[in-house]
Amino acid sequence: MAELFSKGVHEATGTFEIGNPNLDIEKAETIEFGLKRARGALRFDATAFHTRFQNFIFKRFTGIGCGDTIDTCGVEDELDQLAFAQRDAVFSGVELSAQWDVLPIGRGVIGVEGQYDFVHAKFSGGGYVPRIPPHRLGAGVYYRDGSWLARLFALHAFDQDRIALDDEKDTPTDGYTMLNADLSYTFGLEPSGGIIPRMTIGLRGENLLDQEIRNHVSFKKDEVLQPGRTVRLYGVVRFN
Repeated sequence: MAELFSKGVHEATGTFEIGNPNLDIEKAETIEFGLKRARGALRFDATAFHTRFQNFIFKRFTGIGCGDTIDTCGVEDELDQLAFAQRDAVFSGVELSAQWDVLPIGRGVIGVEGQYDFVHAKFSGGGYVPRIPPHRLGAGVYYRDGSWLARLFALHAFDQDRIALDDEKDTPTDGYTMLNADLSYTFGLEPSGGIIPRMTIGLRGENLLDQEIRNHVSFKKDEVLQPGRTVRLYGVVRFN
């Protein structure tokens, strides 16, 4: 019910949100097509959708500054004011991912994988819906067997300049390439109560190219970068 009755600070986004109790009910008509194969050497998951929204509810910046209380709006400028609004809108998009086990080697297999996704969203009558993610295209290689998994994957996000011109905070973002790597080993632990727990120990590297990445859907993207090059050691125990 935040879209109806908000009237205060939203700590996560650093904004002051104003609800609208007069909003109409949001309705949507969707056509979706999906195709999936989860077994075999070639596995894939493909989905395409087209949605027409009536009275689509979204947040828009008003250009007014606020403090911690409603009476400071228009007087102080510590926080940006957000108001809930609605317009008819049309969304369409595609999500594609695939893996192909190319070559058996040793006890495992070497394979390639890829993904592509995008969302296109415009208001009826013209203008882009604010904070829509960019087109993304990714590819990688992997080796896996009963214990080991090694994976290298690069995901490129394209420039996003399809922005809402009437929203001063919906600014363009530059493209980037996120290069991630993962090396892990999984083994069984001592059985307990008929359950054989399995533990995975791994080393994961993220954003290995140390790119400057801004998340286009974030309200704070102009002030806060996504994490740079990160390497971490992790362990996971699963009880199946």
